[in-house]
Amino acid sequence: MNPMDLMQLSGRFSILGKQHPRVIAFFQENGHELKEGTILTLNVKTKEGKEMVTNMRLSPEDVETLKLIAKLIQ
Repeated sequence: MNPMDLMQLSGRFSILGKQHPRVIAFFQENGHELKEGTILTLNVKTKEGKEMVTNMRLSPEDVETLKLIAKLIQ
């Protein structure tokens, strides 16, 4: 990945943290629970009312990715 893209991504995560502090706080408080085998569920509801749901069972690689994202947010 281009280093400039990484810098931009880091900045976007910073904005995300400022705009959605409760989400960041959730992961800060519960991040230690996100281990291999944990199931994350994502429930999305559009402004038009359409709902979409999916889930994923965390692999070791997923856990490592989440740790990297957490470092970008801080």
